[in-house]
Amino acid sequence: MTTSNKTLRRERMNRNRFAACGGTNRVGALVLPTQQGSAKNNRLAWMFAAAFTLLTAPLAFAGEASTSASAGSNGFGPGTATATAGYNGGGRGYARTQTRSGHVNFGRGVAFGIDRNGVSFSSSHAIAGRFGPAVARNFNMTIGFDGRVSRSSGTTVAGGSATRQAQAGGFARAVRGNPTSASTVSGRTGPRGFVQARTDAKSNYRRLFKTRFRRR
Repeated sequence: MTTSNKTLRRERMNRNRFAACGGTNRVGALVLPTQQGSAKNNRLAWMFAAAFTLLTAPLAFAGEASTSASAGSNGFGPGTATATAGYNGGGRGYARTQTRSGHVNFGRGVAFGIDRNGVSFSSSHAIAGRFGPAVARNFNMTIGFDGRVSRSSGTTVAGGSATRQAQAGGFARAVRGNPTSASTVSGRTGPRGFVQARTDAKSNYRRLFKTRFRRR
């Protein structure tokens, strides 16, 4: 048998062993994937990444307006007042805060914006004087270009004590097909004081308009 025949016979034996192993290169107890198996894993990874991107894309481009405000007084000296406002999204927005402390403590935050999914609006204000209760209120609303609406509101009253504070906040988020909004309120008083808080939320997923707006 010549050298070339021996070489061909050895190659055929190696191919038979490789087929018997089910398409894998076995080195001892270690199984190494072939190029075909590696390509299949890569395709699965790309499919998973594409599906994850499609699922999270509406959230990434969601426009959200959020605000909060609080005011408090101890009945003797100047009190406190804070406010926050912001808009995050792929469109244009506006946010503004205003605070004042002294005989009357007042805080207010307003934010709204518009993007390709809809319009979002949020407003919060709080007031507390040397006398009387501290009051805070929040209102949020988002209207999608498909006609779906979500709104929420909250009110809190803190009184009956020299030390009292009221706080309210919330957000409105424009998401295609699923607009959301939420409101939170809280209050704090000294001994013998009281806090009354109430929130309300409602979403209308039925289209308000018979035809959808055309986005240019």
